[in-house]
Amino acid sequence: MESKSNRKKHLIKMSSFMLSGMLVLTLQATDVKAANPVVLVIDPGHGGNDSGAGGTYNGHSYYEKNMTLSIAKELKSQLEATGRFKIYMTRETDTYKSLTYRTDYARQMNADALVSVHINSAGSSAKGAEVEIPNTSLYSQLHTEGENIANSILNELSSLGIHRRGAFTRNSANGTKYSDGSTADYYAIVRGAKSNAMTGIIVEHAFISNPNELGQFLSSEDKLKALGRADARGINNYYATHTPVREVRESDYALVYDYNYYINKHSDLKKAYGTNRNAAFNHFLTYGMKEGRQAISSFDVTSYRNANADLRTAFEDNYEAYYNHYIQYGYKEGRKTTGVTSLQNTLTKYNNVDYSLVYDFNYYINKYADLKKAYGSNNDVAVLKHFIEYGMKEGRQANANFNVSYYKANYEDLRSTYGNDTKAYYLHYINYGYKEGRVANKLLPTNNTRPTSPVQNVTTYKGINYSAVYNQDYYYKNNPSVQKQFKATDGNGLIKNFVEKGMSQGLRASANFDVNSYRLQYSDLRNAYGNDLKSYYLHYIKYGTKERRKTTGTTQMVGYVTTLNGVDYSNVYDFNFYINKYSDLKNAFGTYNDKAALEHFVNYGMRESRQASSTFILSYYRANYEDLRKAYGNNNAAYYEHYIKYGKNEGRVANRLLPPSSNNTTISRPTSPSNSQTNQSATAQLYEISGSPKATEAQMVKYFASHASFPDYYASHDKEVKTLNDFVHIYYQEATDEGIRPEVAFAQMINETGFLTYTGRVKIEQYNFAGLGAIDRDQSSNSFSSVREGIRAQIQHLKAYAVKGATLRNPLIDGRFKYVTQGSAQYVEWLGSNENPNHLGWATTPGYGNALRKIIDNILAIK
Repeated sequence: MESKSNRKKHLIKMSSFMLSGMLVLTLQATDVKAANPVVLVIDPGHGGNDSGAGGTYNGHSYYEKNMTLSIAKELKSQLEATGRFKIYMTRETDTYKSLTYRTDYARQMNADALVSVHINSAGSSAKGAEVEIPNTSLYSQLHTEGENIANSILNELSSLGIHRRGAFTRNSANGTKYSDGSTADYYAIVRGAKSNAMTGIIVEHAFISNPNELGQFLSSEDKLKALGRADARGINNYYATHTPVREVRESDYALVYDYNYYINKHSDLKKAYGTNRNAAFNHFLTYGMKEGRQAISSFDVTSYRNANADLRTAFEDNYEAYYNHYIQYGYKEGRKTTGVTSLQNTLTKYNNVDYSLVYDFNYYINKYADLKKAYGSNNDVAVLKHFIEYGMKEGRQANANFNVSYYKANYEDLRSTYGNDTKAYYLHYINYGYKEGRVANKLLPTNNTRPTSPVQNVTTYKGINYSAVYNQDYYYKNNPSVQKQFKATDGNGLIKNFVEKGMSQGLRASANFDVNSYRLQYSDLRNAYGNDLKSYYLHYIKYGTKERRKTTGTTQMVGYVTTLNGVDYSNVYDFNFYINKYSDLKNAFGTYNDKAALEHFVNYGMRESRQASSTFILSYYRANYEDLRKAYGNNNAAYYEHYIKYGKNEGRVANRLLPPSSNNTTISRPTSPSNSQTNQSATAQLYEISGSPKATEAQMVKYFASHASFPDYYASHDKEVKTLNDFVHIYYQEATDEGIRPEVAFAQMINETGFLTYTGRVKIEQYNFAGLGAIDRDQSSNSFSSVREGIRAQIQHLKAYAVKGATLRNPLIDGRFKYVTQGSAQYVEWLGSNENPNHLGWATTPGYGNALRKIIDNILAIK
């Protein structure tokens, strides 16, 4: 809670003015902008094909979805003006968003609270405003916070003359429980928010079903904005004297912690906590991380520490810091987390001095038993410090190539300079001796003889070290033109040729760096360097190595240009699709010149009706819509431009021909639900693909085992999967990572593979669990390198269908991800294109989605 002086400093200034005869209070900026703003997600209820409740007043029809958007926009504007809040909205246009999306989005924004804006509906006499708040289950603090926010809002709404109905809780009607076994909330918004440890409330402003309330409070934009301002005052009044309740969420640690894994791996925890999920998680937070306990199969803190020398430098033996680093940074950076049993890239640098010429960690601890006993085999930070502080002074040998006794004996000039200052000999060799070719690994015949520098592979030219992109032997063996000019031993000639000619020609000089792959992978470099190949090598040497950029394996352009003259053509244009479809374009632009290819498409391709995307076919778009044909006639480019500006947002179809009955330009409005408070909807009987799991791993295992035997093939061919339990666990991990229900993907696998019997075109060795790429008999289906990779590709493809604007947490595996019309099948039943209202499903088999739903229902019925 803020102090009195701080509260005074941050108090909201308010001004009043008259509008249409009403006194309107408007929040304005605070004197000092909040350093740690309250993060709120505002959710305008309903939207798109879900109109919400409806009503009629003075011959005009009103729909809840429009009213909630107007209120929410004003609420956002007012709160942002204070400087105290960071506001996000689940929708800012008339679009449909699932209930699961709304709560997941709030979680992604790390919101302190989710405020869902609604209009009530019941009988014509029902009146007033009410707020649905969390019950006391799971996190009781959220109930208290929700109740206080609700009452603060209701105070302001009642000042407008709206009857105060109160703040209400409602428990689940079907026995749904929270993770701790307590009774869940009824409303999906409240329940989903609490499951993510945040406060969720639903503000029902008035009754659209009551003609008097509709006319008095809801029938104009000004009246709706007044409601938004009242909400803002109520919310601001609460947070002016309270800090948000911020719970530590189990989901915050999902990358490093899995409850089932944690208690099953550690028998003492299972014995102590049993099924007490909260107690187990608290143990992990309080003790588990400090002890370095593994809590999920995908993250082993010892491996993480072993693999990352920079983290060992920063954290040493503070194991908790490694977990937190991975959550905040390591996962996004793609750092390795398992299977590393020994230290990698052992430290040789300290205070900007590199001791690698005189020090090797493994050599040092294996040579001296006292060091190994003191520090073990995995504390390279402490061992390096010992070498610097004591080892050099004691004359200890820490590298097979440097013996300080030999170095001192070999050179009289050094003895004259350093005498018995043993440490100085090490430092001299690091700074000067090695470059001078001085010998430190054997005694020379006479103490005054300085040997000739040994012949080495040359990687430095004019003071620049090219070893990151150049290997002398590789360059010679892989470039016949070079072999004609030089001998393999001519190190100086070869490096000179590479720098002065080879880089400009794009010659490959290292197994670890392919300039063509590097160029294709990074649009920022293509924009900067264009066809100047040498610059790509130099960029990698100077910056790319530090940035850990990918240097091999990319064969198609990534992040290609789609915007020209301020217009984004990505809805109708895909560079790789365009040049691979038309050989004249590939010959003209190759696989690199994305900017020129886009310019061709815009200036010529659209007029020539060329197809540049799998999702937009001009002839289909033109044939589907009579209004467009009347408007644009034979102006081919205009159809592309219409789809970009309007057609995509309008839900118009451009990738297939519509049946004659659908060849129109209007979309019928669904019947409005009678009550906006319920968490049911017109599609409530359908099964959402995205969301929290409904099935447990045990149910999935039991269902499969009751129908078939798990194939022995995986145990001998896949490093992670030895049993059916392992297989199911990977489905659970990959699906929950992406917010997809694992039982949906698992049911699809069962349907597609026949319980992994593979009786169709796809074979078991392809690790393809959903028939990806098996479009027709002339095209081979996709293959993947492991069970996890195949499952990940399937999950990613499902996410593309289920979520509009989908972004992936894991690296992209699904090569067909970009070809899916995102959000076109958010329900399992819609995965069958015959049943999908947009005819954009996964498969054309009649009843495909319904078959999957039946399998899911059978899984959920398992006890």
